[in-house]
Order: sequence, then structure tokens, then C-alpha cells
Amino acid sequence: MFAFRIFEALFLFPNSGSELDVFFTGYRFDLLILSFLLIPVVLVQLLFNFKHKLISYVTRSYLLIVWIFVSLLYFLNGLLFSTLKDRVWLQDWGQIFPHLKGALDNPSVFFTIGLFVSTVVLFYFGHRELMNLNHSLLNTQRRRVCFMMLIGLGLFARGSLGHDHLRRNDCDFKSSSWVRAFCLNPVYTFSKSKNSEF
Repeated sequence: MFAFRIFEALFLFPNSGSELDVFFTGYRFDLLILSFLLIPVVLVQLLFNFKHKLISYVTRSYLLIVWIFVSLLYFLNGLLFSTLKDRVWLQDWGQIFPHLKGALDNPSVFFTIGLFVSTVVLFYFGHRELMNLNHSLLNTQRRRVCFMMLIGLGLFARGSLGHDHLRRNDCDFKSSSWVRAFCLNPVYTFSKSKNSEF
């Protein structure tokens, strides 16, 4: 996910200067989403605590479907970012086709092809790493280790140890709304409405 974020930064605003806060906050949102996605795999291993072909097949299929979904969201957000100057929120999905038409009219063919090829490459390497991670998780034989992993992922998925979860207004440290939107993860905004909080 962080590789997707670096790619977006290079293609969408290459001259924006050093934005370490943007990357750090964006990485926190990526970690939050990735932790949510990995919790079911660790939970399955905690409950069964043995390596079996069926469990391996189920978790590999789950991670493949999830990674296809994540990659498509990043591709669509990258394509639409040039016209929306924002992530795709819940209310945007009702007007997705006019947005796509506007996005395809504006950018160059080179941008669209570059975005597609880069998404395919990042999908391939990301999928390979997820399969390696899945293999490592399923080889963990001790319930205690699985339980500690689950707690760690739960804390990352929460976003912070404070009173509040990681929220969209945690990105609110820049005057530019599209830079603030870049911090957010497309999976995070997929099911959320954009409101006055951000």
C-alpha cells in the first residue's frame, strides 16, 4: 500500500516538495487498513492453530480477492484524483461514470497507461508479499504467538492508543484540501461519506 502511495505522489504531484507529514500520516492509514485485512487470517490461525491445505487455500483466496479490490480502488482513485482533487467517497460512487468520463478526457494517454502498468506491477509484487506473509502466519504453531499477533494487529487497526480512533481530520495539517485527501487510504474512504469533519 505504501508503494501505491509513493507512486501516487510521483505521478499526481511531483513538484509539491517534501511532505513527510503527508507520508507519515498516510502510512498510518495504510497500516490501519492492512491490519484490518490481516486480522481474519490471524484469527483463523488462532482458532485452528495448525497448517492445513484447506485453511491455506481459504486464506490465500481471501487475500487475493482483497488485494484485487485494493488495487482497483487505488487505480480508480489515481485516475479520478486529477479531476476530483480528492479520494472517492461513498457519495461519489453514484456518479462514478461521469467522473470517469471527465477523468479520461483530461489526462494524457501516457498518464493512463503509466497508471495502469504501475498498478499491475504493484499488484504483482504486493500479491507475492501477501502470499509470503500468509505462509509465515500459517506456519506459526503457538497459540500464544497468534494471540499476540492478533492484539498487535488490533492496536494498529485502532489507529492509536488514545481515546479516539484514527480519523480523517488527523490529516488536517495542510491548507491544501487535495494534499490532505492524499493522506487518506482509498479503502478507508470507500464506505465513508465526506462530511464537514474533513
